[in-house]
Amino acid sequence: MIRILLILCITTIAVCSAFAQTDIDVLYIQKTPVLNYDSSNGGWPVVGSTVTWNAKVKNWGTTTLPEFICEWYLNGQLVQTNTVQNLAAGETRNITFNWIWQQSPNELEFRADTTNQVAEVSELNNIYSITTNALTYGAWIEQSLYDHFHAHQIEMGDGANSFEDWCYRMIKKWNEMHSLAVWTATPNGVIDKIRVDKVVIVPDGALPLNGGLATNNPDRTDKTVDLMWGHPYKATDIQPGGFWDPNLNANKDQPFFIDYGEIHELNHARYIVDTYGFDCSHDQTNNNILITNLSGQLVAGTSQMPYSAWNVVYYNKSNDLMGGSRHYGEFTAGAWNRKTGIRGPYGNQNAPADIGVFLQNLPQNNYVKFIDNTGAPLTGATIYVYRATGQSGVWYGKYYDNTPDLTLTTDSNGTVNMGRCPFSANGTITHTYGLSNGTIVVRVVKNSQEYFTFMEVTDFNIEYWKGNTQNAYYTVFVPWGATNINTPVGVNQWRQEIYNSTNLTNLVDVKALDTNNLGGFALRMADRPISAGVGASNFSCKFT
Repeated sequence: MIRILLILCITTIAVCSAFAQTDIDVLYIQKTPVLNYDSSNGGWPVVGSTVTWNAKVKNWGTTTLPEFICEWYLNGQLVQTNTVQNLAAGETRNITFNWIWQQSPNELEFRADTTNQVAEVSELNNIYSITTNALTYGAWIEQSLYDHFHAHQIEMGDGANSFEDWCYRMIKKWNEMHSLAVWTATPNGVIDKIRVDKVVIVPDGALPLNGGLATNNPDRTDKTVDLMWGHPYKATDIQPGGFWDPNLNANKDQPFFIDYGEIHELNHARYIVDTYGFDCSHDQTNNNILITNLSGQLVAGTSQMPYSAWNVVYYNKSNDLMGGSRHYGEFTAGAWNRKTGIRGPYGNQNAPADIGVFLQNLPQNNYVKFIDNTGAPLTGATIYVYRATGQSGVWYGKYYDNTPDLTLTTDSNGTVNMGRCPFSANGTITHTYGLSNGTIVVRVVKNSQEYFTFMEVTDFNIEYWKGNTQNAYYTVFVPWGATNINTPVGVNQWRQEIYNSTNLTNLVDVKALDTNNLGGFALRMADRPISAGVGASNFSCKFT
């Protein structure tokens, strides 16, 4: 009992010392004048006008600080030096830099106490960098949770000492994800970057301020930021095992370090959709895929449409941040770039009025070529397309009956034209509560053989964003015929995701299924440079 009490006392002293120790903390950099996203000029300052960058510098200590020097850097060049005097205990002061606005991206950095005049508990939160034309993030947080972050962020070991430092860590990771999202449709990654522009501390229980949800809608009336999220306080959330538990595991993959769930939800606030909504499942309770094979047997859950896991017969192609992972697939990245540099204009909270509007970006003609194991076209094959109808009370509900909605025949090249929108009769993609019709079941029949697969609207969207707005071409691999491992199949015709920390495009140039129906496949790795650190033990891929 004495030993337990001693441990508790030590813990209390450590927490108290986090509040008491001196620390200069650059919380964030805010731009003024503050403009609503729906104001004139698209919510941006007029090019050539003067804006002021305000570095929010806080003294977390209990005494007034001696004089120290701060510096501003623009694109790596020193542009201004400030002397800060008498920063009182607990004070947050604006250190300003006036700048002539440019709409192009510039890298701005603020450094506090550059000559190390103040001894601090953390020197690593003295530097703050932003991209000047980044979209803005606003965070609302209740007081007790804000205090919890200040008490325990220092334990993360990277110099963080506040809720604002936590925000900065999360935003830096998010921007890194944007930069790494290099795909054929997004050769420069996601162009927009994010920066913190507002932190609002409110009393416990105050969120939401103007209706809605405490998280999604912390202040429905605010239009000054492009993306917002609320952080309500709950006593259970800061306890061991709680959502904001500071005791991290070895991977540091808990929200108190980086909340990837919040990044996911903020993507919705931008207008990005859930890619997991394109998944398809079937079970005896829902009995929602009623398609039968040539023998009249339901195919869902059989070898012709096997379960991937649990009751799922199809997982979405992206497998990215919007489907449970921590990277951007080509579809999500492409959707971001469709709206590059645009503030709003339909909202800044989850979910805005324009969420998923890009799903309607479909080429006018979509030509699908069907090939066998050898790469030969399947001529004269009958192609049946089954569309999804809704399921009441189910997010992204799908119901497939046994009547094909389209019946097509492949030509001498093994190709059919599915038109602009094979996904719905009215030409509109719906992706919401009760219905997601962005995934079709495709059935290939020839000479008493049949094959079932899925196609997503995301492929059509990507082709549209590549500039193929009139005619787009796709290849569906059907595992019939003898295997020929030396017959190359175009990488982008079958590859879904090949990734680790970066995207490995063109890594594999041949894929062939075995002919014994054992579910195996053969790969030949292309003789091309591979990203650093990638090898047999650090590589993952997903096929259909």
